[in-house]
Amino acid sequence: MLAVLALAGSALAVASTDPKVALDRQGQARARALLILRTDVGRGWRGDPVYQVSSQLSPVCPGYSPDLSSLVITGRADSKVFRLASSGTEQDVTTAVFVFRSAAQAKRMHTLTGVRFARHCLHVGSAPGGKIDEVSALHLPASRVDAIGWRVRLVRTSAPKLLYADYVFLHAKAASVAVFFVSTNRPFPAAPEKHVLQVLRARMSA
Repeated sequence: MLAVLALAGSALAVASTDPKVALDRQGQARARALLILRTDVGRGWRGDPVYQVSSQLSPVCPGYSPDLSSLVITGRADSKVFRLASSGTEQDVTTAVFVFRSAAQAKRMHTLTGVRFARHCLHVGSAPGGKIDEVSALHLPASRVDAIGWRVRLVRTSAPKLLYADYVFLHAKAASVAVFFVSTNRPFPAAPEKHVLQVLRARMSA
């Protein structure tokens, strides 16, 4: 499970072309307000007491390192990894939130992270802990919040053998949010994923 979340973390890795960071009270409050909470994912979910994806600053992978140095982050926050274990499967969900100085800057981050990153970095081949053997676009409903996402299937070299990861990137106003849904053995269930995205879209639209 952590291998795919590590891959998710590589979507937000440190680079020399990182945006500038100038956190302020308003930006931080907005970032925290957009985080997914345990109560948002439903009964039975628990926050992992140890593991948390770090929302680092730039969407990079070998051969892709966009220059974001003109952007200024005024707020950033990460949720815990929320986990639900049931018979034969385990599911994780986590969010990484960035608030920028302007809506135009957040839109640029969304384009470089949500659109171009996937084209350059999410593809069939080797990945941490295994091999990606399938990548497909997610069909997300239209709304006032820009959304784009992909499903990746990873065959691991150790148990559990099969992992599915849904990478969803959202943008509205001055905020850019990445949501990672990970499930063992079968795709992440549609109902809780849809609910989490509805909650986020409502918060981002407010």
